Amino acid sequence: MKAKELLKKLVPLLLFLAAVIVLALTKIGCPIRFLTGVSCPGCGMTRAWAHALTGHFSDAFLTHPLFLLAVPAFLLFLFSGRLPKKAVRTAAVLMIVLLLSVWLFRMIRGSDVVMFRPSEGFFVRAFRALFGPVSELSRPFFESV
Repeated sequence: MKAKELLKKLVPLLLFLAAVIVLALTKIGCPIRFLTGVSCPGCGMTRAWAHALTGHFSDAFLTHPLFLLAVPAFLLFLFSGRLPKKAVRTAAVLMIVLLLSVWLFRMIRGSDVVMFRPSEGFFVRAFRALFGPVSELSRPFFESV
C-alpha cells in the first residue's frame, strides 16, 4: 500500500477515533441513541470490545454478539482498493444485513444494551422544552381558542 493511499485511509479512521473520544469524554456515548432515544445497530460494540480486551469474552458476546465483525469490516475498509469491487460490495451488504438482523432481534426480544425510548432522546426533549407536552399540541387548533 502506497503512503498516499495509506494516509487517505488513516485520516477518516483518525477522525472517527477522535469523535469516539469526544463522545466518551462528554458521556454522550452513542450519538444516535443520544439524539433519538433509539439504539443503533452498533450499540454495545465499544463495551463488548472493552470486555473482550480484559478477557471477559462471555460478557463481550452478551453485550454485542457481533463485536468481532469490526475486525473484518476494518480490514475490508483498509484493503478495499485492492479487492474486487463486487466482493467488497457483497461483503459490506452481508455485514450490514447481519448487523440489522441482530439489531432487530435484540430490539424485539429486549436487552439491557439495546433500547427503544424515543421520549428520552434529545430531539423529543428539545421539542417538549420548546413547545410543551405533545398532548397539548395534539388538540385541534379550534379547541384551544
